[in-house]
Amino acid sequence: MYAPLKIGSIIMRYLALITCVLLSVSVNAAKTMDLNFGQSYAMESNYLEGGKRNYYINLPSGYSGSKKEYPVLYVLDGQMHFPSAVAIQHSLGASTDVPEMIIVGIENAYPDRKDLVWQKKDAYISFLSKELIPLIDNKYRTKKERIVFGWEMGSYFSSYLLLHKSQLFDGAISSNGGFVDKKLIKKFESLEVKKDRYLYLVNSIQDIYSIDYTNSAVEALNEHPNQHLVWESELLNNETHSSLPYLAMFNGLRYFYHNYNSYEFYSIKQYEDLGGIPALKKYFKARAKRFGFPEGIDNSTKDTLIWLAWKRDNFKYFDFFMSEFKDVLKTQRYQSEYWQNRLGQYYLKYNRYDKAIEFFNRGRNEFEETARVYHGLGQAYLGKDNKKLAIEYFKIAVDIATKNSDDNLGNYQSDLDNAEKG
Repeated sequence: MYAPLKIGSIIMRYLALITCVLLSVSVNAAKTMDLNFGQSYAMESNYLEGGKRNYYINLPSGYSGSKKEYPVLYVLDGQMHFPSAVAIQHSLGASTDVPEMIIVGIENAYPDRKDLVWQKKDAYISFLSKELIPLIDNKYRTKKERIVFGWEMGSYFSSYLLLHKSQLFDGAISSNGGFVDKKLIKKFESLEVKKDRYLYLVNSIQDIYSIDYTNSAVEALNEHPNQHLVWESELLNNETHSSLPYLAMFNGLRYFYHNYNSYEFYSIKQYEDLGGIPALKKYFKARAKRFGFPEGIDNSTKDTLIWLAWKRDNFKYFDFFMSEFKDVLKTQRYQSEYWQNRLGQYYLKYNRYDKAIEFFNRGRNEFEETARVYHGLGQAYLGKDNKKLAIEYFKIAVDIATKNSDDNLGNYQSDLDNAEKG
């Protein structure tokens, strides 16, 4: 179903800013970062009229220094949308929402642009399957994972390509149009496809030229579901015919790679609604199967859940996640007196004195003897009615705080005085 969004103009401004930043950085910091927009090439074609086609290539910034293979984003009408694709990929790639990608922009210039990707689509498919894609796969380290982006007439072709018998692409982003009908879906079903294909359709009610085609595609997809065709459609009604493609590409890439990143939460209810640990294990198992990652829940998600429970002051879930994800506490992030003290202080807040002592002791024994960990030990032992040890640790806290001119010296001294009087 369509899901209207109201943030289009904000993201549009954001993408414009990203583009300006990339241009600025490539000029002013070229010695440390390679963020140019790529190279232009020309190739001969035996299938396209005119016999020649221009295309553009942008390689990931770390391409030359690695042996990795990369997925490829093919951008129809590259003369218009290639720079945006580069900017968007750098933005999303930096946040790990999508992997680094090779971007290929294909020039489809006027006056034959519209005919080329529809009326002459068979010749264009031959050009892609027999000339351009083999050239890219032979020249660069590709993963054979391909996405195609198309706008306007290119949107009809991109969705058509996804379901075409050639099976050249794993995903399609179709902006301002899209073509799917019963006949095409039936042909797709006959191909015995063994892995999922992803289709993202997007339009706006302001685009009176193409909205009916998108609606027809959505209707056909709803009426003829297929287990290997995963799709989503959105209406971004604040956008126009010409502004939509940039946002479409941004959202479309995130949709295709919806389970590429770690799972992040903003509330405990969100975690519960998902289905808790069993659902997380299922998510990461599917993620591993699709992208080759390890199957287990990753450390980033474990960190997120521990911190979420802590920030929302939900001790029940904090204690559960600390036990369930105790392995993450051995990672480098937590190897400091700072973290041992913070975890100890939270256990102290809920009178879990033994757990608090465990973290305070780890902080002083393995990392650094600070006034705050000794003060925490004093508070914990006072809570356990062991006044002798509490006073001993309070005194050490006061001594260290005095030597270091600690701002909390007054509080430490007050707790020591009260313990000695009690």
